[in-house]
Formats: sequence, C-alpha cells, structure tokens
Amino acid sequence: MKICYVTHLSKLSGAANSLLDLLDALDFDEYEPFVITNTKGALVPELEKRGIRYAIVPYAPATNSDDMVKNIGKRAMNTNVLNFLSVKAIEQVLKKEKIDIVHNNSYLSGAGMEAARNLGIPYICHLREFIWEDHHRTFINKTLMHELLYDADRVIAVSESVKEKFANISRKEIEVIHDGIKTSEYLLPEREILNGKQINIVLVGRVAPGKGQMDAIRAIRIVSNSTDIPVFLHLCGNIGDKRYFNRMRDYIENHKIGYVTIHDFTNDLTQIRGISDIGLTCSKSEALGRVTIENMLSSMLVVGADTCGTTEIIRDGENGLLYPAGDYHTLAEVIMQAIENPENSNRIRAAGYAEAVSYDNKEYARKIAEVYRSMMR
Repeated sequence: MKICYVTHLSKLSGAANSLLDLLDALDFDEYEPFVITNTKGALVPELEKRGIRYAIVPYAPATNSDDMVKNIGKRAMNTNVLNFLSVKAIEQVLKKEKIDIVHNNSYLSGAGMEAARNLGIPYICHLREFIWEDHHRTFINKTLMHELLYDADRVIAVSESVKEKFANISRKEIEVIHDGIKTSEYLLPEREILNGKQINIVLVGRVAPGKGQMDAIRAIRIVSNSTDIPVFLHLCGNIGDKRYFNRMRDYIENHKIGYVTIHDFTNDLTQIRGISDIGLTCSKSEALGRVTIENMLSSMLVVGADTCGTTEIIRDGENGLLYPAGDYHTLAEVIMQAIENPENSNRIRAAGYAEAVSYDNKEYARKIAEVYRSMMR
C-alpha cells in the first residue's frame, strides 16, 4: 500500500517530527511511504537518511502571517491561478507514484487534500493544531479549507480538545490518536532533581504570545526574589513573532534580569534538558504537548498551564503540576512549592517519567496503520 504524506512546511516542526516518528515505526513491508513537501528544508535530509522517496512541489501554507511581507507572498501563492497550478503539480506526482492514500500531515496546508479529492484518492486530514488559538493564524481561504476537512475520508485529531474544536465541521467521526514519540531519542537516565546548588528551568517552543514565554519570565523573576538558591530559565525555540520576541528581550534588559538565557534554535536539546530540573509548558492552547512528553522523558518535573491538550497529559499532583493559564503569580507559587518540597517533586517526576514511555511511536504507528487498512477495506 502506497501512502503519500503531505507536509505543510519542510522545517523540523512538531508536525514534521511527529511524521518522522511515524515513519520510523511504520512497517515498510506493508506500506511504502512517499512524502511531498514544498521546499528543500531540514526535513529533506532526514527523509534521505531514512531512504524515503520524496518530491518537492511549491505550494503555499493555507494560513496568513503576522509578517506583512510574508503575508503578501502567502496571499499571492493562494490566488486561484497559483493554487490551481500547485494542485495540478501535486496531482501529477500522485498519479505518477500510483498513490493509494494521501495523508495530510497538518491542517495548515490544503493543497495535497485538494489534489487527492480531485483524483478521487482517499485522504486523511490530520488535525494537529487549533489554528487561531495556538498559532494566531487564520485561513486565507476558510471556505475551501472547511470543505476539504468535510470531504476527508478520515479525520484524525491529536487530542480530545482538538477534536472538539473541529467536530462541527467534519462529517466523519473524528478519531483521537495521540502522537507517538521515538522515546529512545529523548529518554535520559532517571535522576533526582532539585538537589543541586542551582535550579535550571527550561521552556521549549516557538517564541510567540500563545507559548507563554513572558509568563515564564515574570514567574521566574518572582521565584528568584523568593529564594536564596540561584534559579535559571532557559528559553529554547525559533522566533515565530518578532514583535513578541523584541518585547520579551526588552523586558529582560529593562529589569536587568541576568538569569534568563535565550538559546539559539536547535533540534538537539539533550544537553539543556540533561541539566534542567523543571520543564515548563506555558501555552494557552496546546493542541497536545509533544514538548511536555519530551520533558517527562528527560526526567524533569513538568509544570503546565491547565488548558487543552496539556491537561490530557498532566494530572495535577500525580505525574506533573498544573497552574491556571496566564496566571504567572500562581505559576511562581507552584514552582516555589516544588523547590521547597523536593521529595514530593521527585515522586511526581518519577511517575511522569514512567508514564511517558507509553507514548511510544510503535503503538502510534500500529493505530495509524489500522486506519489505513480500514480505509482500503
């Protein structure tokens, strides 16, 4: 069975990493994967490393941009004429490769689904994001994107929260399948935390208002003024919103905060996670929380905002800690309680560490494969 995966970007985003984790566990004796992406980005060498064939076809993401120049380009690419050409180019690839199923890896792009629909090829719409709530984006052609979701043969959501968001658009029952992770790549030796001469806290994610970096900075400022133990915050992620990044940087400089480090974007966070005690997820609308699971696998105590997909992973006081989203004062209190009660914090950390292994990509691939089989029946 030949499956074509269509990405929304060629960057190693959360969606792209989830695709790679799926491909790493997929049975190649039963399924032949083929990938279509729109540029030769960081995803391509990863596909080549795995011996997976691909095609690069220029097509535009289906959403707008905060950057005025980028937004003009996106809208130009989404005009009827250019979108038509992009879809036709994808159709040619699908016909040449004799694809059985098209798996659209993210709802942030629709060209692959449109091509599949035109050719009568069954396709999956994989919902990995809320669009507005987490990315602060809107569809350039909302009507078309809703039609493509409505016409999908199967719809998969990464969490119950995402399913609920799109339930009234899909004519199919949306299936919830939590992303699987290649746990071996993130699993660090189990260790005790909060027992050193300093405390390291990490927040991984695209720098944008919805990810809550400012909440983390304000909370750590309160924590640092409340304890004699040096507390350091590490922010890791590419810049998604330049204005927000500048505001964040100005806040750090104006308040002379020397305990916050903004790291250059990197795909390998092993070193930073290996020295960190607490991993934060401050997103106000996290679709699932891949980063939360990665932090659990790194033997950190996870602290997250009590919204959306984060609450489907973290159970407060059992495998992590929760706080009201956007309330940095309470976030500071939760962190202080964790610091002052290291024995309880380590108990919770150990439970999260043990549970995170269940998000293995092999089980994820098995569930996705069953969707493929049922479609072909």
